[in-house]
This record gives sequence, C-alpha cells and structure tokens, in this order.
Amino acid sequence: MIKNEIDKDTGLETRLALKMGYKNSSPLNKFWKHEEREMDNFNGLLILVRELFPDREFEIMEEYIRTINPKHYTARICLEYTQINKLNESHKYLLDSMKNCKSAKNEEWARLYQIDFDLVKGVITPLEANDKINELSLSSPELKAFANICKYYLFYDLSLIDSMERIKPVADFNISQIDDEYLKKSYTIRLECMSSEINLHKNKISKVRDTLKIVEECDEDYHKTLLYLNLGNSYIFESYENAMKYMNKSLEIAKKHNFENRIIQAQSSITFVQNYYGYIPHYLNEESDRVSDIHEIAFFYIRQNNPKGMELLNSIDVDGLTGLQKGFNFFYKGLATNNMKHFLMSVKCFSACGEKFYKNLPLIELKRLGVDEDILDAYAF
Repeated sequence: MIKNEIDKDTGLETRLALKMGYKNSSPLNKFWKHEEREMDNFNGLLILVRELFPDREFEIMEEYIRTINPKHYTARICLEYTQINKLNESHKYLLDSMKNCKSAKNEEWARLYQIDFDLVKGVITPLEANDKINELSLSSPELKAFANICKYYLFYDLSLIDSMERIKPVADFNISQIDDEYLKKSYTIRLECMSSEINLHKNKISKVRDTLKIVEECDEDYHKTLLYLNLGNSYIFESYENAMKYMNKSLEIAKKHNFENRIIQAQSSITFVQNYYGYIPHYLNEESDRVSDIHEIAFFYIRQNNPKGMELLNSIDVDGLTGLQKGFNFFYKGLATNNMKHFLMSVKCFSACGEKFYKNLPLIELKRLGVDEDILDAYAF
C-alpha cells in the first residue's frame, strides 16, 4: 500500500528517505524488496506513514504491529508507541506475545510495561506497582528510564510532589544513554510533561508556560493533552479566558482520540475553573464516586449557598484521602463555613505533600479574612 502510493509520484521516495534520515532511497528499496522484514528505523517509518496517510496512522501502524516478531527489538519500541497512543488492544497483544517469547530482554520489557498497564487500568494500586517495579532487575538504560517514568506517575497518584521532583534527574541520565531515536524522543517528551506538572505544583508558573514551544513541536497528541492542561491550570488565578482556552484544547484533542483518562482530567479542571469563577459547570458528574467529582459537586453547592455542599464534604473519609485531596477538602470546608481553621488545615495539607500552586487557594481566602501579610508570606513557602 505504501509502495503503491510512492510509485504515483516520481521523486517522492527520495524526499521521504531524506526526511527519514537516510542519505538516499536505497534503504527504502531494500525494505520494498523484502516486505516481510521489519524496518529497523521505527521513527522513520512513522514519518513515512504520517506523510502519506496522516488520517490513517493508527490503523496502518496497528496492522504493522501484528506482523512483527515479538523477539525482535522493534517489538519493544512498539510497546512504547501503543502505550503512548492508548492503542490498548495492540498493546495487550504485544504484552501477551512478548511475555513468553523466549527472548529474555523482550520478556523483561513486557513485565515492566505490564505493571504500567495494570496500574493505569486500576488492577494494582500505586504502592503495589512501586513494589513490583523494585523487584525487577533492569539492565538497560531504556528500561531504567521507563521505570523511573512509571514511578513518577504513581508518585503523582499518591500526591508525593517532592518524590516526583527527585526522579527527573535520574531519568534524564538514563535517557541520555539511549540510542534509539524514537524511544529517546518519546521518553524525553514524557519528561517534559513531568517537568511541566512538577513546575505547576511547585508554583513555577513561567516555566510551565515555556512548554508552549514544546507543545507546538510535539508529534504525540496524548502528550499535547497534558501540556495544554497544565498551561490552562497555570492561569487559574489570573485569567478565566486563558485557563479555559488551553483546557478546551486539551479536551478537544482527548475527545478526538478517545483518551479516556485525559478527557476526565480536562473536564475535571474545566469544572473547577467554572466553579471557581462562579459559572455553571458543564461537566458535573453526580454519578461518579471519584473524590474529585464529589468535591466539584460540593463546590457547586457551596457557591449556591446550599447546605448540601457541606453534607457531601462531611460524607468523605478524610483519612483515606491523599495529601492533595485533603488540601482541597479543607479548602472547600473553609468556603462553606468561612472558618479560618479549615483554611489553615488546607494550607497544612498542601504543604505536607509539597504542593505550592494550589496552596494559593486557602492563602487567598486567609488574606480575605484579614490574616497579616507577613504570616501569609511565611505560609507560602
């Protein structure tokens, strides 16, 4: 199919070969002559598919993935490609094929990516995932990099902001030792996403907004959804319009590809911003049992001076919440009661987990209640 398309345009093969990083079209000619062979330049293959069939990338790549040998190096790269693009059926196919493929290295890759897959699907908890990762003896810089990326995600789920920050330089070093262009690029953009989130939670707003350049150069839409979302969140306290602009961009891309978790994240952020600025939220989910959704419903009721808001907050087991969730819970209770003690507890909870950005929420309310500026400055650190 690809060869047929190239044959329609004299010179296209050479132009594509140059874009793929080759000096001439000879490597492509060898590939056409032996189509049962796997292309050893996965990043180049993606460039080729995206140039010729921009609207059919996933369809074509999923067909290709079903033809590769689970013992070969390409299978490892495809694990990353299918994971990033949430091609879950193909990802599971690869995991199942590689687990018992009699290649020790590829089986090792499958074990690590299986842990990540199970964590995302909720089969295991973040703590269980961390234990499973620590049990593995990882030999390659690629796997060490991905293990640290996985740990970042699970630390995020546990609201351990400081632990997230400590992982990045280690993963940076691992990535610097990777030779494969696609994996190096994919893991690097994952780290940029990590940096964007860490900078947001550390209240380093200018650094978050610097990622706009990265978004424009990013090839993977899944990463774009998170970068746009962080950009939107960075404007929460400054501009409703800018916050909504970037959050809606994130949601639009997530819906286009049905990135379920990103849709939930974007809608949750939009709901918070609309509540915060006093607008009617578009995405309140009264059927959900997620803490964030219950909090947003409570926030909406509080804005309406409806006692149901406090009733909902009191129905939540605070001891079972993460530090970040506790910070929000006490912030909402402060709004409902205008009680300084709740806002102070919110500050305390945000501080305990290393959260500096959302700590601004209770600090703004404490300022409104007349707390001395010097005291607020001390709490801000």
